[in-house]
Amino acid sequence: MIRLLAVTAGVMIILLAGCVTPSGKEKIKEDEKDKNEEPAAQMEAFIDQLSMDATVEAASSQVVFNFSLTNTGDKPLILGFNSGQQYEVTVKNSDGKIVYSYSDGKMFTQQLTTKELEGKQVLPGKETWNKVKEPGEYSAQITFLITSINDQPVEAQPFQVSQSFTIEDSQEQVNDPDSKAFRNVEITGEQGSYTVKGEARVFEAGFLYSVEDGHRVQVAPTSVQAEAGAPEWGAFTIKINIPKDQLPDYGTLNLTLYEASPKDGHPIHVQYFQLEDFN
Repeated sequence: MIRLLAVTAGVMIILLAGCVTPSGKEKIKEDEKDKNEEPAAQMEAFIDQLSMDATVEAASSQVVFNFSLTNTGDKPLILGFNSGQQYEVTVKNSDGKIVYSYSDGKMFTQQLTTKELEGKQVLPGKETWNKVKEPGEYSAQITFLITSINDQPVEAQPFQVSQSFTIEDSQEQVNDPDSKAFRNVEITGEQGSYTVKGEARVFEAGFLYSVEDGHRVQVAPTSVQAEAGAPEWGAFTIKINIPKDQLPDYGTLNLTLYEASPKDGHPIHVQYFQLEDFN
């Protein structure tokens, strides 16, 4: 009888041990899972704290890329990079071929670098693609090459913006700084309210203007009548009012003056002027 009790007790101990051990292992696994999830949640908060903005200003002979990364929070963030290169800009044509790369032909220090971004601070960037060879449809990809935030590794490329843009045929609209159609152009004003004064020597005193920021058109082509037509110089005044919600957050606001060809209506005597720089 005593022997039977001893055997029974041993079996119960084994069964109890079998019940306790898995739950203990499960608790360890849950603790490890929580520890793994904490950095992931923290990194997601870091990424959400950073806001990226980018604009593309396309002309017939060059394209300007304005971009920025803003720390929207109050606490500083330390951004890590694998080299001295903090960002990359690439442009592909309609066939998917890379026709421009910011880093092409450049040398960067090949060591880890960091940039501390204080609360509400902005990390700006600006690059220009000169000597554009062909008109057409293009797509730009702008990337901040951040590999860590506050010493925690960043996966993939969360700070990347892609934008499409069009290069017009240079024969259709060519900037003519030596134009004989406009002179003594003066621009005053800010934050969407501008006054443009100057003189024009154009056919039947009529010409057009438009306003854009390279990303969208704020003022569509609008007719203007000077005080006199060619061959005389006629004074003109243009009042421009753009709602503040249509102003760019970053980049430049540009004015285009031009005359429509009496033959076929295409733009001639084109001149560009900067209304305001929002960088």
